Amino acid sequence: MQEIWEKLGEAEHALGGMVVAAVAYDAARFAEIAHQGQTRSGGQPYITHVWRVMLAAIDEFVREPALSPEFVIAAPLHDVVEDCGVLLETIEERFDPEVARIVRHVSHHYEDEPEAEYLALVAAGGPKAIRLKRLDKLDNLRDLANANPNFRNQKLSELPIFLALWRKIDPEGAEIIREISEIMKGGKLCPLK
Repeated sequence: MQEIWEKLGEAEHALGGMVVAAVAYDAARFAEIAHQGQTRSGGQPYITHVWRVMLAAIDEFVREPALSPEFVIAAPLHDVVEDCGVLLETIEERFDPEVARIVRHVSHHYEDEPEAEYLALVAAGGPKAIRLKRLDKLDNLRDLANANPNFRNQKLSELPIFLALWRKIDPEGAEIIREISEIMKGGKLCPLK
């Protein structure tokens, strides 16, 4: 959490002040509590994924302020609805309606939701939801280096279907994801910490 607070401090001016930075930090803390006890496929605490996505979102926002502070606040909350049972109403009340809207568009509505249906939901969320999903997918892909080989191979085999759909939504992101998947298939990606 210290790294997140420091990064938010660096982005304070772009975020519009320490009040917004404090709200973003509160969102990270909220996600930490919501994901408590959950682990990734490689055994790491789930919150490490959330924090990496948030740190990447802060970097993206600093480079592209049109993404808005709500994009940064939504980043750590991106999995709390589908993985922790947090209600969108709670996010809207505690944080902001725009934050809840972004989270809604990156959250699966039900288990085994068809990829095309889910990605249509993401696309309907606009540029902020699309960029947040890109950051989530990139971190998930990189994290496969920590996963057991069977799980990694299963996820890599599912990627062409995702990419075929994602290219229509986010061509630039699709290319980045494809490049990283090729590196993964070659076994050249180091595990994330």
